[in-house]
Amino acid sequence: MNKFFKRRVDVGSDSYASDMQSYFDYIKSIKNYLEPVLIKYFLYDFFHDSTVCNESFNYFDSSFSMTINCVSFTDSHGENSFNVDFNIQFFGVKKFIFENSTNSTLGSTRTFLCSEIGAVIEEDEDGDEYGENQFIIMELMGEDDVYYLSFTFSSLTVQPVEPLTFKMLTEMNLIKPTYPECLSD
Repeated sequence: MNKFFKRRVDVGSDSYASDMQSYFDYIKSIKNYLEPVLIKYFLYDFFHDSTVCNESFNYFDSSFSMTINCVSFTDSHGENSFNVDFNIQFFGVKKFIFENSTNSTLGSTRTFLCSEIGAVIEEDEDGDEYGENQFIIMELMGEDDVYYLSFTFSSLTVQPVEPLTFKMLTEMNLIKPTYPECLSD
């Protein structure tokens, strides 16, 4: 990994449980600098195993957007799974870094594996802390390699592609999140 973004947790390590606790302690200490929507959807990897498509970076307004076909929904009985498409847009993107181990291209099939989030905390002249930028490290599985997208940003939105249909289905309890703890406020 590069010097700016440092992964805190390695799923395969012997210290995974303690690394995760340290990560959650870190998030708790900077929670005031993070947008609630970032925590809601990316702290617990709500989009795990979902298909990523339509990524684009807009240089004119420094935004990065993607659509994720989220597999984290079931019917009200938990018997059938449902996919829901979400549009995700990050604004004020800086330090955008793409990495992989083989220098191969991303390919057409990408799966969201996990993410780590955080904030860039700085001090003003009086020594008061402020955090204008948040960051995310996304781990994606391509056709033949694991890829990392890392960047800072100032804000984000996460919306279902069909918000009215999504609202109706969730309010009528026809679909529910597979991992409801991810979406608790």
